[in-house]
Amino acid sequence: MMITGPNPFSFDEAQRQAISGIIIESVLLIRKIVKVFWGAVLVLALKADEIAWPYFVLVFTAVLLIVLLGGYLNYRNTNFRIDKLHQEFILQKGILNKKQVVLQLAKIQQVNINQNFIQKLINVYGVEIETAGTSKSEVNIGAVSKPVAIALKSQLTSDSSNPAPAINPEEDQNVSSYTAQSFVKIGLPSLVKMGLTSRYIESFFLLLAFLSAIYNNVKDIWWNDDESESQLQQLIGSLLGFQAIIFLIITLFVITVIYNLIRTLLSFYDLTITKSGSSLNISYGLFNSKSTIIHPQKVQKISFLQNYLQKKMDLYELCIQQPSSDVHTDKKAKIQMPGCNSHELQGIIKFVLNKDIVKGKILRPNIRKVMGSIAFLVLIPLAVIAIIMINTSIPMMVFYIAPFYLFLVGVIIYFSYRHYRLYINDDFIIKQSGIWDIKTEIIEPYKIQAVSLKQKIWHKRSNIAHITLHTAGGDLSFRFADYTELKKYTDVLTYQIETSRKNWM
Repeated sequence: MMITGPNPFSFDEAQRQAISGIIIESVLLIRKIVKVFWGAVLVLALKADEIAWPYFVLVFTAVLLIVLLGGYLNYRNTNFRIDKLHQEFILQKGILNKKQVVLQLAKIQQVNINQNFIQKLINVYGVEIETAGTSKSEVNIGAVSKPVAIALKSQLTSDSSNPAPAINPEEDQNVSSYTAQSFVKIGLPSLVKMGLTSRYIESFFLLLAFLSAIYNNVKDIWWNDDESESQLQQLIGSLLGFQAIIFLIITLFVITVIYNLIRTLLSFYDLTITKSGSSLNISYGLFNSKSTIIHPQKVQKISFLQNYLQKKMDLYELCIQQPSSDVHTDKKAKIQMPGCNSHELQGIIKFVLNKDIVKGKILRPNIRKVMGSIAFLVLIPLAVIAIIMINTSIPMMVFYIAPFYLFLVGVIIYFSYRHYRLYINDDFIIKQSGIWDIKTEIIEPYKIQAVSLKQKIWHKRSNIAHITLHTAGGDLSFRFADYTELKKYTDVLTYQIETSRKNWM
């Protein structure tokens, strides 16, 4: 079987990656080795002076040869083609255990053209092919030329019933379709503002997890006996004064903001959205570039975030969710676009949904929503402190922090209740929620797969219930609303689901 045909843009016959794919496959193999044995690698690096250099060089050379051999064999055994007769994409790969992946063209959800730092150095592109079945890409081709990547993407994403005119991929300079038109471009100032004003909590916990991992591994290496660990605990205890804690909190906040800014700039640099026929082509990234297509009919949910600072600067973070088997772990199903202004946000939403957003009838939560928050955030902590006071003494710091904590909790509960709303009309269901970051979620009724209405026994007297709308892009829940109103809307939505003839895939 021929591996390369006369026309590199025809995929009827099996094709290999570019020859530089050997480097990409070798790098991937190194990443897998480091991911599994990173602890041993760290210990060897820290104790390199205790290891005889000849042995160190010998082990390093052996590992390098194994990696290069594995990369070459992966390159040789990886090929792909399109079976137009059966409308299938076929990928073969593997060294000892050969694997064949077959995807129906009609079930392909996304074809992304990516370029990480290594791929940029050797001027190749990666192609990821995704369906809604798993949280990972089903097919990942690591090294093809730009024209081949564009041609493959064009053939895999074109509608077989209405094929696009032939194009020359070499003429495409933007990794986009021939019909692409400039739509939205997020500039560097907008990304800087988003990086400085968003995702504090998420970035803080990521940073905390990273520092915790470093601390645990360093402790295991340098403080691995009881005496050393005792000295370490004494050192940490001596640093935990009131002023030291305040300084640590401020330092972590500053580091979090800087980290979030850098992450936003690296991830979404040169974020460009173009119209490509009836779809949107989105490309972004500095060291790891990515290009993906959004098909409006496949969009399950649209959401956008905005806090008080971003409102003053007219900035939003838009997120578009597509079908997935597990939206909680499937990152590829969520496409984020930070830095849009109100005009750009409305333009993108109108393009995807093909109509303007109207909020419609409003539903507010019952006051019982507040009671649960008060019990969990106020009464339980106070009860725990009271029990501790009975049995032991409490540091004075707790009494200084308590009023601040109660004030903060009161503000959180108030704004959580105030911003919690559900809007329903014939075309849209819109949920608004949040405390600092106000999140708005939008779904169309015909894309709902099922509706769940639950009322607990102790909620019957208050006539309140919870509703959950299930879609292929995740659930939308609203709690503590009027049961009579929810029951009426549940019947209407169920009727719309059963009678709708619109295709959401």
